[in-house]
Amino acid sequence: MNRRFISVLGALACVAVGAAALSSDALAQDEGGAFRGWGPTVGLSTSPDQFTVGAVARFALTSPISIHATADLGFGDDQTLFGIGPSVVASAPLGDAGSVYGGVHIAFQYISIGGDVGDRLEELGLDTSDTEFGVAFDLGYMYPMSSGNNLIFDAKVELADYPDFRATIGYEIPVGR
Repeated sequence: MNRRFISVLGALACVAVGAAALSSDALAQDEGGAFRGWGPTVGLSTSPDQFTVGAVARFALTSPISIHATADLGFGDDQTLFGIGPSVVASAPLGDAGSVYGGVHIAFQYISIGGDVGDRLEELGLDTSDTEFGVAFDLGYMYPMSSGNNLIFDAKVELADYPDFRATIGYEIPVGR
């Protein structure tokens, strides 16, 4: 099968699973419903070496499992990378000190190569962009601030077709609490 077809099919599957999860009664069992919060993120990644900006939205499935839906845009290393996808994580509370979490991140990614490398690829008649799925371990710490918002420290380590390492810091605004 065509790689782009598989990527588009995978993206549609992610959207369908997300829509089903959002409409599920199981997500709204406790006060506040499934949607827990959202906010901006900034970070750095290696291979490609990039500065990233993005957003995260957190949805509760069941205690302690949640979904962190992310969208990131990376710049640098003669590449632009746009990724969107969920992390399915389990969290462990640390009392008043916040919580730690770990899980798996699946990303649908669009990559555009520019600069000298992109120019050379074009000269050879090759594509300078691609779409692919990436998979990474996702580890993080969520610190509750006195304002009621959360500071999120997140790290992702590549398993397949993802930047080797990505570290982000985010600011989450809780919803429905």
